[in-house]
Amino acid sequence: QIHKEGNEEIRRVRIERYGWERYLAESKAEVRDERFNERDHQPESLRRLKDGTQRFLVNDPSTGRRYALGVPSGIETCEQAQHWMSNGLDRLAIHRS
Repeated sequence: QIHKEGNEEIRRVRIERYGWERYLAESKAEVRDERFNERDHQPESLRRLKDGTQRFLVNDPSTGRRYALGVPSGIETCEQAQHWMSNGLDRLAIHRS
């Protein structure tokens, strides 16, 4: 049902209900990169879906909730994804607030 859904918003809601990690695993999304982020003390993963879109999987350090954030297809590493997500400000961060 998820793959056949034409409405992007409905598709996103269905994936969130299904669970991003489960969806990525069962849809055989390619693992592009994985790392343990020492600064934030959490695992990160960069996955490419069959349609060419990419998701950067991270935890919210304050709530522990797992997110699958969309990043451009040209990104190849978790470090690049985090740099892109922070608009370049992440390199200035010394520790978590």
